[in-house]
Amino acid sequence: MKKWHIGAIGLAASLAFAAAAWAAPGAMTKETLTVGTESTFPPFEFRAPDGSLQGYDIDLIESIGTKLGKKIEWVDMSFDGLLPAVMTHKIDLIAACMSATPPRQKKIAFTGVTNHSDSAFFVLPGREKAAAADFAGLTIATQLGTIQDAYAHTIPNAVVKNYQKSDDCLREVLFGRADAALLDGPVGYKYCQVKDFAGKIAICAVTNAATESKGSAFGAAKDDPELLAAVNKALEEMKQSGEFQALRDKWGLDDWKKNVK
Repeated sequence: MKKWHIGAIGLAASLAFAAAAWAAPGAMTKETLTVGTESTFPPFEFRAPDGSLQGYDIDLIESIGTKLGKKIEWVDMSFDGLLPAVMTHKIDLIAACMSATPPRQKKIAFTGVTNHSDSAFFVLPGREKAAAADFAGLTIATQLGTIQDAYAHTIPNAVVKNYQKSDDCLREVLFGRADAALLDGPVGYKYCQVKDFAGKIAICAVTNAATESKGSAFGAAKDDPELLAAVNKALEEMKQSGEFQALRDKWGLDDWKKNVK
């Protein structure tokens, strides 16, 4: 019995040591923060003609990195791959205009709100409707894994078609394969200004698709509270200094509703 007891203690100690050895170190111990995004979501994150990442979330994170004394390494990936990537520590943060919904909060931790914007339906000119309910029974294109995707499934008898990118949703409308695209308002409006869609798409039926969250935020692993606290502190400093609102103004996040019909 004594030998078994000593052996059990030794085994427990070995397991505890192994668990500690395999525990992921906090991101604040590193010189560089790895941040995941999905670069087809202007004006929040997108590729400039020279290939560089630009946008509201990009500027926010770069400024936060400076305040924390950290370099930023960007990882561009599919939106539906962001949650598993941060949960498995392949990235340290998510910066992709991700809404902090209750189902996502069960999996990862979120910072304070970085943005709240309504969604809208994007249709061919002359086919505008007044409200989301008016799209019952119609075909709606949405980006896979977004709150707009979830919301579209609540519209009675709607046929929801999913795509990896927001501009693919608009092309489905343009080619007559969908009656509408349901997108984040500023994002859809930004695409409507580019050559492929300018003058060919109308905005209508503004709706709050983020019914389960106060808005979008940056995401981190639940087991890294030090990183979350540091990012939140930097965000609060930006809000107090006016830098936060200046970035909203720079990227025109509140301008799009002027063009809703």
